[in-house]
Amino acid sequence: MARITSEQVGRRVSVRRRTASGAATDVVGDLIEWTPETLTVRDRDDVEHQVPRRAVVAARIVRAAPVRPAVAELERVAARGWPATETALLGDWLLRAAGGFTGRANTVLAVGDPGMPLASATAAVRAWYAERGLPARAAVVLPSPEDDAFAAAGWPPSQAVLVQTAPLEPVAGAAPVDDRVQVSRSPSAGWLARYTARGQVDDVARRVLTGGGTVGFAQAGSEPAAIGRGVVVDDWLGIAAVEVAPDRRRQGLATAVTRALAHWGAEHGASRIYLQVQTDNTAARELYAALGFRTHHRYRYRTAPPA
Repeated sequence: MARITSEQVGRRVSVRRRTASGAATDVVGDLIEWTPETLTVRDRDDVEHQVPRRAVVAARIVRAAPVRPAVAELERVAARGWPATETALLGDWLLRAAGGFTGRANTVLAVGDPGMPLASATAAVRAWYAERGLPARAAVVLPSPEDDAFAAAGWPPSQAVLVQTAPLEPVAGAAPVDDRVQVSRSPSAGWLARYTARGQVDDVARRVLTGGGTVGFAQAGSEPAAIGRGVVVDDWLGIAAVEVAPDRRRQGLATAVTRALAHWGAEHGASRIYLQVQTDNTAARELYAALGFRTHHRYRYRTAPPA
């Protein structure tokens, strides 16, 4: 059947299969497992499809088209809004490091032309992070030639992340800001305490959190039950770090924080909003859908295997 072998695990494939009814259907996604009996393909929604090889009609590697300019632009805006403490250019690619604090600040943003063959670029990325004692990781748009290149180099993928956008005005809404939420220019001790439930915020982490443009920190209460971070870059408001205390969920606090940041962003010249959300975070996706957010594109991380 086809040209799919175990060496293509990690690559993007298209598999046409015959169903029990006799109809032929296609599944497109990452080949995550190959056995003599079964192909397992993870689609764009992170759903895994196990396809018996006896049901495969045809299969092929899918080569991605270049990343659209609007996607590349938004990825670069987001990188400016969550700034690494050390950066370097590899052609159009942006190498980023911040002592390991968050994936976004410690991956190469692999979008565009690295100025060398892609195979050489993946090796250069590995070397740059090795010099800093950090795991080599790449942030790649899905689908993209860059993702294909790291897959061919054997870098396993993470779960996909959705980048969602919305016009600012409908998200802010016509009603006044919820008086439970205040937005300030620096994170309070209470804000940091809520955020550091995931780990200690050191000086490097604080530089990432407070850098990147005009930054605002939203919190509900002096010992906040909910927090969020907003950053205005050009006419974009980036929203991140929206967290709600487990015992205060489903009380409208995440919506209140998001709307407060939207009001704040409008005051600082933003007209559009972007955010990132994991594909498996159903509650957050439902919240953002209700506020008018739609998926703009997807990305994921790929991590270098041991040398």
